[in-house]
Amino acid sequence: MKRKIVIIISTVVGLTVLILIFYLAGIQNVFFEIGQIGLLGAAVFIGNALFILLLFTFSWQIILASYGYRLSFRDVFAARVIGFAVSYLTPSMYIGGEPLRAYMISKRHQLPITKVGATVVVDKFSELALLFALTHLVLALQFTPGALGIFELGEVGIFKLVGIGPNRALAFSLMVRVTDLLGVGVALSLVVHLGWKGFWERGRK
Repeated sequence: MKRKIVIIISTVVGLTVLILIFYLAGIQNVFFEIGQIGLLGAAVFIGNALFILLLFTFSWQIILASYGYRLSFRDVFAARVIGFAVSYLTPSMYIGGEPLRAYMISKRHQLPITKVGATVVVDKFSELALLFALTHLVLALQFTPGALGIFELGEVGIFKLVGIGPNRALAFSLMVRVTDLLGVGVALSLVVHLGWKGFWERGRK
């Protein structure tokens, strides 16, 4: 019950901050900047996000293999995407889904959860090493679901440091939101397609 109250309050605070930021920047100006990107630019942006997700999945698969666990890319991808969705939707500093993906792989393949958890830790550190930038330091302050409001405010500050106005910063943050929500959508479709029971089953029939 207490956790539900925290999530509700953090969501309300995040939405309030988000609305205030867009109001001050001028929402028409923000959407104008997004329009300047065009369909090709949007496709490249989303494609780049998908490529990064596939790259990180492949990285975790290699780490698992180094521990002697040679798993299919499909299983590793499903666990990673569903873990991402949980991290994104809960105020957990973007680490809430990490135990879940370790549990999913451990349960499906009957592996020791401590060792699978160790691969998640190694994978997370390698990811942070690649993404150790101001944007992801801002994401670490995820005290609202999806860092709602916090991410946008942080992006405005970061872009300002390099002389870019808030309109473009917010346009960029909206594009990031779109790609993130696409990732959440993929996770939900995997849950629907595989089913929780279907994923827990060991191996393929």
